Amino acid sequence: MGRKCWDSIPAKFRPLKSRINVILSKTLPPQISEHCIITDDFDKALKMLTEEEPYKSEVETIWNVGGKAIYQMGLEHPWMHKLVITKIDATFDTDVQFPDIDWENYELNEDFDGKPIEEKGLTYRIQSFTKKRSIA
Repeated sequence: MGRKCWDSIPAKFRPLKSRINVILSKTLPPQISEHCIITDDFDKALKMLTEEEPYKSEVETIWNVGGKAIYQMGLEHPWMHKLVITKIDATFDTDVQFPDIDWENYELNEDFDGKPIEEKGLTYRIQSFTKKRSIA
């Protein structure tokens, strides 16, 4: 996650439990601990999680939780192969949007049924997509 995303989490809930929190920041000082990595390098963070102990033994899935620039890095990275998207059936006045996705490069999976879910006056659906392999 990016620093702004990290800052949006109330301090009493940081780091998020039962996971390794990776914060990409150009302003926070680098830090490495059991449950938290702060770095300014996306690729370095991925390599730590997949190649270095204790992380590589514990990490099963790497989730990208944003913000926009971090999502964009993930979408462009060759290791990214799956999107899990929550689509909210509403319009919001926001100053940041999820990056554009070329949906021609993705196939809908069946691991989430995509059925509408209603909660607290909002309707949303969860869907996942796998990146199509390019044939060279």
